Amino acid sequence: MNLAAIILIATSILVFGLFAFASLKASANEQEQKQAVKIILAYVVWMIFVSGLGFSGILGDFSSMPPKMMIFFVINLFTSIAFAFSSVGTQIIKNIPIAAIIGFQSMRILVEIGIWRANKEGLAPIQMTFEGYNFDIITGILSLVLIPILLKNPSKKIVALWSVVGVGLLVTILTIAILSLPLPIRVFLNEPANVWVTRMPYILLPGVLVHLAIVGHILVIRWLVAKNN
Repeated sequence: MNLAAIILIATSILVFGLFAFASLKASANEQEQKQAVKIILAYVVWMIFVSGLGFSGILGDFSSMPPKMMIFFVINLFTSIAFAFSSVGTQIIKNIPIAAIIGFQSMRILVEIGIWRANKEGLAPIQMTFEGYNFDIITGILSLVLIPILLKNPSKKIVALWSVVGVGLLVTILTIAILSLPLPIRVFLNEPANVWVTRMPYILLPGVLVHLAIVGHILVIRWLVAKNN
Protein backbone atom coordinates (compact mmCIF):
# COMPACT_ATOMS: atom_id res chain seq x y z
CA MET A 1 0.00 0.00 0.00
CA ASN A 2 1.42 3.40 -0.98
CA LEU A 3 1.78 6.41 1.29
CA ALA A 4 -1.10 8.36 -0.30
CA ALA A 5 -3.49 5.49 0.43
CA ILE A 6 -2.27 5.20 4.02
CA ILE A 7 -2.74 8.95 4.62
CA LEU A 8 -6.24 9.02 3.16
CA ILE A 9 -7.38 5.87 4.99
CA ALA A 10 -5.95 7.08 8.32
CA THR A 11 -7.48 10.54 7.89
CA SER A 12 -10.88 9.03 7.00
CA ILE A 13 -10.82 6.92 10.17
CA LEU A 14 -9.79 9.97 12.20
CA VAL A 15 -12.51 12.28 10.88
CA PHE A 16 -15.20 9.62 11.25
CA GLY A 17 -14.09 9.10 14.84
CA LEU A 18 -14.33 12.84 15.50
CA PHE A 19 -17.74 12.98 13.83
CA ALA A 20 -18.98 10.09 15.98
CA PHE A 21 -17.53 11.60 19.16
CA ALA A 22 -19.10 15.00 18.46
CA SER A 23 -22.46 13.37 17.71
CA LEU A 24 -22.47 11.58 21.08
CA LYS A 25 -20.96 14.50 22.99
CA ALA A 26 -23.69 16.82 21.72
CA SER A 27 -26.44 14.52 23.05
CA ALA A 28 -28.04 15.98 26.16
CA ASN A 29 -30.24 13.02 27.08
CA GLU A 30 -30.89 9.36 26.37
CA GLN A 31 -33.24 10.06 23.48
CA GLU A 32 -30.68 12.25 21.75
CA GLN A 33 -28.00 9.61 22.33
CA LYS A 34 -30.17 7.06 20.56
CA GLN A 35 -30.57 9.46 17.65
CA ALA A 36 -26.82 9.99 17.58
CA VAL A 37 -26.18 6.24 17.48
CA LYS A 38 -28.61 5.93 14.55
CA ILE A 39 -26.79 8.69 12.64
CA ILE A 40 -23.40 7.11 13.36
CA LEU A 41 -24.64 3.73 12.14
CA ALA A 42 -26.13 5.42 9.07
CA TYR A 43 -22.72 6.90 8.35
CA VAL A 44 -21.10 3.50 8.72
CA VAL A 45 -23.54 2.21 6.10
CA TRP A 46 -22.63 5.18 3.88
CA MET A 47 -18.92 4.39 4.17
CA ILE A 48 -19.56 0.74 3.33
CA PHE A 49 -21.57 1.86 0.29
CA VAL A 50 -18.77 4.20 -0.82
CA SER A 51 -16.13 1.51 -0.31
CA GLY A 52 -18.23 -0.97 -2.28
CA LEU A 53 -18.41 1.44 -5.21
CA GLY A 54 -14.64 1.85 -5.06
CA PHE A 55 -13.97 -1.87 -5.04
CA SER A 56 -16.46 -2.52 -7.85
CA GLY A 57 -14.77 -0.10 -10.24
CA ILE A 58 -18.19 0.98 -11.57
CA LEU A 59 -17.41 4.67 -11.15
CA GLY A 60 -14.43 4.37 -13.48
CA ASP A 61 -16.77 3.96 -16.46
CA PHE A 62 -17.03 7.39 -18.11
CA SER A 63 -18.71 6.14 -21.29
CA SER A 64 -22.29 6.42 -20.00
CA MET A 65 -24.28 9.67 -19.95
CA PRO A 66 -24.54 11.03 -17.40
CA PRO A 67 -21.26 9.57 -16.12
CA LYS A 68 -21.64 7.43 -13.01
CA MET A 69 -19.05 9.52 -11.17
CA MET A 70 -21.12 12.67 -11.71
CA ILE A 71 -24.19 10.88 -10.33
CA PHE A 72 -22.10 9.90 -7.32
CA PHE A 73 -21.05 13.53 -6.80
CA VAL A 74 -24.71 14.59 -6.71
CA ILE A 75 -25.64 11.81 -4.27
CA ASN A 76 -22.60 12.75 -2.17
CA LEU A 77 -23.78 16.35 -1.95
CA PHE A 78 -27.35 15.49 -0.99
CA THR A 79 -26.31 13.01 1.68
CA SER A 80 -23.97 15.68 3.12
CA ILE A 81 -26.94 18.04 3.35
CA ALA A 82 -29.07 15.31 4.95
CA PHE A 83 -26.48 14.59 7.66
CA ALA A 84 -25.92 18.31 8.34
CA PHE A 85 -29.65 18.97 8.75
CA SER A 86 -30.30 15.85 10.83
CA SER A 87 -31.29 16.07 14.49
CA VAL A 88 -27.69 15.32 15.39
CA GLY A 89 -26.51 18.24 13.26
CA THR A 90 -28.88 20.46 15.23
CA GLN A 91 -27.52 19.18 18.54
CA ILE A 92 -23.93 19.73 17.41
CA ILE A 93 -24.45 23.42 16.60
CA LYS A 94 -26.27 23.85 19.92
CA ASN A 95 -23.89 22.00 22.23
CA ILE A 96 -20.46 21.90 20.54
CA PRO A 97 -18.33 25.10 20.57
CA ILE A 98 -17.97 26.72 17.17
CA ALA A 99 -14.20 26.63 17.73
CA ALA A 100 -14.38 22.82 17.71
CA ILE A 101 -16.65 22.70 14.65
CA ILE A 102 -14.23 24.89 12.71
CA GLY A 103 -11.21 23.15 14.22
CA PHE A 104 -12.53 19.89 12.75
CA GLN A 105 -11.70 21.26 9.30
CA SER A 106 -7.99 21.25 10.14
CA MET A 107 -8.13 17.67 8.85
CA ARG A 108 -7.86 19.27 5.41
CA ILE A 109 -4.12 19.70 6.04
CA LEU A 110 -3.75 15.92 6.05
CA VAL A 111 -6.09 15.62 3.06
CA GLU A 112 -3.99 18.01 1.00
CA ILE A 113 -0.79 16.20 1.96
CA GLY A 114 -2.45 12.97 0.84
CA ILE A 115 -3.43 14.46 -2.54
CA TRP A 116 0.06 15.92 -2.99
CA ARG A 117 1.55 12.53 -2.25
CA ALA A 118 -0.85 10.91 -4.75
CA ASN A 119 0.52 13.25 -7.41
CA LYS A 120 4.07 12.23 -6.59
CA GLU A 121 3.00 8.61 -6.95
CA GLY A 122 1.57 9.27 -10.41
CA LEU A 123 -2.09 9.06 -9.39
CA ALA A 124 -3.44 12.60 -9.10
CA PRO A 125 -2.95 15.43 -11.62
CA ILE A 126 -0.82 18.27 -10.33
CA GLN A 127 -3.60 20.88 -10.57
CA MET A 128 -5.37 19.08 -7.72
CA THR A 129 -2.44 19.75 -5.36
CA PHE A 130 -1.07 22.85 -3.63
CA GLU A 131 1.68 22.82 -6.24
CA GLY A 132 -1.06 23.44 -8.79
CA TYR A 133 -4.33 25.30 -8.18
CA ASN A 134 -5.59 23.68 -4.99
CA PHE A 135 -5.05 25.97 -2.01
CA ASP A 136 -7.55 24.28 0.29
CA ILE A 137 -4.74 23.61 2.76
CA ILE A 138 -5.18 27.27 3.76
CA THR A 139 -8.60 26.38 5.17
CA GLY A 140 -7.05 23.70 7.35
CA ILE A 141 -4.30 26.01 8.60
CA LEU A 142 -6.78 28.80 9.37
CA SER A 143 -8.95 26.30 11.25
CA LEU A 144 -6.08 25.49 13.62
CA VAL A 145 -5.16 29.15 14.08
CA LEU A 146 -8.74 30.12 14.91
CA ILE A 147 -9.35 27.49 17.61
CA PRO A 148 -7.85 29.52 20.52
CA ILE A 149 -9.24 32.78 19.14
CA LEU A 150 -12.80 31.47 18.87
CA LEU A 151 -12.62 29.78 22.27
CA LYS A 152 -12.07 33.22 23.78
CA ASN A 153 -14.38 35.13 21.45
CA PRO A 154 -16.75 33.23 19.12
CA SER A 155 -17.06 36.22 16.80
CA LYS A 156 -19.68 35.88 14.07
CA LYS A 157 -17.60 38.09 11.76
CA ILE A 158 -14.54 35.87 12.08
CA VAL A 159 -16.63 32.72 11.60
CA ALA A 160 -18.38 34.21 8.56
CA LEU A 161 -15.08 35.29 6.97
CA TRP A 162 -13.56 31.85 7.56
CA SER A 163 -16.67 30.27 6.07
CA VAL A 164 -16.45 32.35 2.90
CA VAL A 165 -12.76 31.44 2.45
CA GLY A 166 -13.33 27.75 3.24
CA VAL A 167 -16.35 27.31 1.00
CA GLY A 168 -14.66 29.22 -1.80
CA LEU A 169 -11.55 27.07 -1.69
CA LEU A 170 -13.59 23.87 -1.45
CA VAL A 171 -15.72 24.84 -4.45
CA THR A 172 -12.54 25.69 -6.36
CA ILE A 173 -10.92 22.28 -5.88
CA LEU A 174 -14.19 20.46 -6.58
CA THR A 175 -14.47 22.39 -9.84
CA ILE A 176 -10.87 21.53 -10.73
CA ALA A 177 -11.53 17.87 -9.92
CA ILE A 178 -14.58 17.76 -12.20
CA LEU A 179 -12.78 19.57 -15.02
CA SER A 180 -9.97 17.01 -14.75
CA LEU A 181 -12.26 14.01 -15.31
CA PRO A 182 -12.03 12.25 -18.70
CA LEU A 183 -15.22 13.88 -19.97
CA PRO A 184 -16.11 16.19 -22.88
CA ILE A 185 -16.08 19.10 -20.41
CA ARG A 186 -12.48 18.36 -19.43
CA VAL A 187 -10.35 21.53 -19.30
CA PHE A 188 -7.16 20.20 -17.71
CA LEU A 189 -5.78 17.94 -20.40
CA ASN A 190 -2.53 16.97 -18.68
CA GLU A 191 -2.12 13.39 -17.53
CA PRO A 192 -3.13 11.62 -15.46
CA ALA A 193 -6.82 12.34 -15.69
CA ASN A 194 -8.71 12.46 -12.42
CA VAL A 195 -9.76 8.80 -12.37
CA TRP A 196 -7.87 7.73 -9.25
CA VAL A 197 -10.71 8.87 -6.95
CA THR A 198 -13.04 6.27 -8.50
CA ARG A 199 -11.11 3.41 -6.89
CA MET A 200 -10.74 2.17 -3.34
CA PRO A 201 -9.22 3.53 -1.10
CA TYR A 202 -8.98 6.85 -2.95
CA ILE A 203 -12.77 7.10 -3.24
CA LEU A 204 -12.66 7.88 0.48
CA LEU A 205 -11.44 11.34 -0.57
CA PRO A 206 -14.76 12.48 -2.12
CA GLY A 207 -16.95 9.94 -0.31
CA VAL A 208 -15.82 10.58 3.27
CA LEU A 209 -13.34 13.45 3.56
CA VAL A 210 -14.98 15.93 1.19
CA HIS A 211 -18.36 14.67 2.37
CA LEU A 212 -17.65 15.56 6.00
CA ALA A 213 -15.98 18.82 4.99
CA ILE A 214 -19.27 19.82 3.35
CA VAL A 215 -21.20 18.68 6.43
CA GLY A 216 -18.92 20.83 8.58
CA HIS A 217 -19.42 23.92 6.41
CA ILE A 218 -23.19 23.54 6.49
CA LEU A 219 -23.09 23.24 10.29
CA VAL A 220 -21.08 26.48 10.48
CA ILE A 221 -23.60 28.23 8.23
CA ARG A 222 -26.44 26.88 10.39
CA TRP A 223 -24.63 28.24 13.46
CA LEU A 224 -24.33 31.68 11.86
CA VAL A 225 -28.03 31.68 10.90
CA ALA A 226 -29.03 30.64 14.44
CA LYS A 227 -26.91 33.45 15.93
CA ASN A 228 -28.62 36.02 13.69
CA ASN A 229 -32.12 34.96 14.81
